[in-house]
Amino acid sequence: MLVRKERWCRGVLELYEQSGLTMPTNEGREQKLRRLDRLVIDRLIEAAQDRGIFYQTVRCPFEEGEPVYAGGMIKEQSHIQIAVRDRACISGRIFLVGSKEISNE
Repeated sequence: MLVRKERWCRGVLELYEQSGLTMPTNEGREQKLRRLDRLVIDRLIEAAQDRGIFYQTVRCPFEEGEPVYAGGMIKEQSHIQIAVRDRACISGRIFLVGSKEISNE
């Protein structure tokens, strides 16, 4: 069951106001310091956990920059960020194609 975005946003805003806290904002050069976005993702994951749904990782695309070519949707700085929330998902080994195995341990 998905939480309706309007109700959820209103609830988070009210919680911050009642606590005397200021809602975080995305800041920095070109708004790339995403404090508000992180809050949104963290709170949605907490709501899912309350329903017994657990996420080990989160992946989110960010479309940034100018189009690479006229009329295109591919942007110069588009990228995907991955957040690993469960340390059990991280291996101590790194495998490189065509190279020897490297260990972080």
